[in-house]
Amino acid sequence: MIHTQATAREPCGRLFAAVADRCLDTLSDLDPQGLANVAWAFATAHERHARLFDAIADACVARAAELRPRNVSGVLWAFATAAHVSPDLFATLSSRAARDARDFGPQALANTCWAVATAGEEAPALFRAVAAHAPKRLREFRTTELSSVMWAYRAAGAWAGFDDAFAEALARELSGRVRDVDARGCANATWADPDWRRGAA
Repeated sequence: MIHTQATAREPCGRLFAAVADRCLDTLSDLDPQGLANVAWAFATAHERHARLFDAIADACVARAAELRPRNVSGVLWAFATAAHVSPDLFATLSSRAARDARDFGPQALANTCWAVATAGEEAPALFRAVAAHAPKRLREFRTTELSSVMWAYRAAGAWAGFDDAFAEALARELSGRVRDVDARGCANATWADPDWRRGAA
C-alpha cells in the first residue's frame, strides 16, 4: 500500500504518518530491503519525517555490512531526494560502495554517485573507485546512468582528482549513443562537459 501511495498524485499524509509511527516501533524487524523501501516511499511521496529518517540512518549505519548494493544506492538516493542531512550515513555507505564498487551494477553506481553529489557530501574514495571500475563496463550503462555519473562528478567537483581519461571515456560512450539521450540526460551531460557531443557521428 505504501508503494502505491508513494506514487499517487496526492499521497495520503495521514497514512504516511501512521506508517512512520509503526515503523519506528518495529524498525528492528525490517531487513535491509525493507529499510530501503520505506525510505524510498517517503522520499518519493515528498513526505518528510525526520525521526523516521534518523532511525533508518542509524539502522543502516549499524547494519551496513548487511546491505546489498541496491540497498546502499536506494537508501542514499532516498536521503538525497528527501534532502535529509545524515553525514554518518553518507560516510558509511559511500565507503561501503567504494570498497565494493565492482559488485555494484550500473544503476546502483549511478544512483550512489548522484546521491552523494546531490547531498553535497564528500566521498573522494567513492569517485576514485567508480573511475577505476566503470570504464571497463560503460557499455552496460544506460544513457541516463552515463549522464547521471557525468553530472555527479561535475557537481561534486570530482573531476579535479583525475586525469582526462575517465571524463573522455564517459563522453565518448554517451556521444556514441546520442540519439538515445533524453532531454534531461542531454542537459546533465552538457552541464558536466559542454563538448561531450564532439565524438557523435
